Formats: sequence, structure tokens, C-alpha cells
Amino acid sequence: MYDATPPVTAQTAAPRTTTQTTTAGPARYAWAAARIAIGWVFLWAFLDKLFGWGFATPTAKAW
Repeated sequence: MYDATPPVTAQTAAPRTTTQTTTAGPARYAWAAARIAIGWVFLWAFLDKLFGWGFATPTAKAW
């Protein structure tokens, strides 16, 4: 006779391998300091241009 249910096949998931990447403590602090320093350079250039403090932009050429 005809069986109404399809055959069930067992599916097994492939084993997952996780790679944990960690950065050493001193390297993280160095990257953080570099990000802050670069941010300060761009902020200083913007503020100098905005207010004409005379560091890189003469006062006459300020906005």
C-alpha cells in the first residue's frame, strides 16, 4: 500500500569551529591613542579654520 508520510532522513549539522581573535592589551591601547590623536588633529584643524586662531589659518581667512 501507499504510505502517506515521506521518508525521514536524519540531518546532522556540520561541527562548527569558532576562531576567537583577541588583540593584545598594549596594541588595543595604542590603536585607541592613535584614533584619539587623529581625531584631535582634524578637530583642531576645523576649529582653527572656524575661529581663525592663527595656527594654520590666518585670522583674516577665517570664516
